[in-house]
Amino acid sequence: MKKRNVYHATRLNTNKRIKTSFLLLLLITGTTFCACSKSNELVPKTGDNNSEYLLQKGPLLSNDDRELINKRLEEYNDATGL
Repeated sequence: MKKRNVYHATRLNTNKRIKTSFLLLLLITGTTFCACSKSNELVPKTGDNNSEYLLQKGPLLSNDDRELINKRLEEYNDATGL
């Protein structure tokens, strides 16, 4: 039976880890510098912010829908004793 060179296998794993870490660090650094190329990338402000928002109007209910809702509301009130 041959003896394995444990030192050589460990050294290869260490070299692989170092290369992987270096490539990962290089990738993170590169993306950071590419993402922050300009300091003034925001859209210019056109006015003050409004605190009022318009909500979309919901669909209008038909008479059948209203009858169904009222019927279910009555059933619920009867069941709960309200």
